[in-house]
Amino acid sequence: MPVDWTKYPADWKSSIRPRILRRAAGRCECRGECGLDHEGRCPEMDRTPARWAAAQQALPGLQLARPTVILTIAHLDHDTTHNEDANLRALCQRCHLRYDRAHHAQSRAQNQARRSSEAAPAQMRLPEEGEP
Repeated sequence: MPVDWTKYPADWKSSIRPRILRRAAGRCECRGECGLDHEGRCPEMDRTPARWAAAQQALPGLQLARPTVILTIAHLDHDTTHNEDANLRALCQRCHLRYDRAHHAQSRAQNQARRSSEAAPAQMRLPEEGEP
């Protein structure tokens, strides 16, 4: 889903985001659950190079790339206008999606309800035989 940058302040990319990334030291701030860092390295994969070798052997000729990790900035209250440091957390995509899961489900339900109420009116019922 593309980002709607009009919802963010003008200094988001130049000041706010870099400040949060510096505070996080380029690491996911999910309290160490995922272990991913901003450089796209995964400590788990670095510790298990045999996994990569086995995958290469299982799929000969296919070049496997290590996953790229993008560090995002999450608004803890889901309000893009509330940009105080305490409300912002640097999270990898996986942790950010996990954090936003309930909010996304709620938004999806609201959008579906709105769409169904805006839908064309139901088809008119034809009168039964003998009805006026």
